[in-house]
Amino acid sequence: MSRIFDKILDLIRIKNVLVSHHGYDEMMYDNILFRDAIEGVGKGIVVEEYPEYHKGPCVLVLQADRPGQPIHVV
Repeated sequence: MSRIFDKILDLIRIKNVLVSHHGYDEMMYDNILFRDAIEGVGKGIVVEEYPEYHKGPCVLVLQADRPGQPIHVV
């Protein structure tokens, strides 16, 4: 498991989540609901870590949406 991912999961548990404008645009374009991305992240698999990302540490996660389709979330 990833320490960055663990921290992200902690923030999700306390509902301390912000989505960028770009993130919302991408979800809308791909017809992904915010709720599906948040609810599925706990079962996600960390694909890559970005500890030095200019907006703050983040990870790329492969997970599934509510119908079970694969999605990736940063």
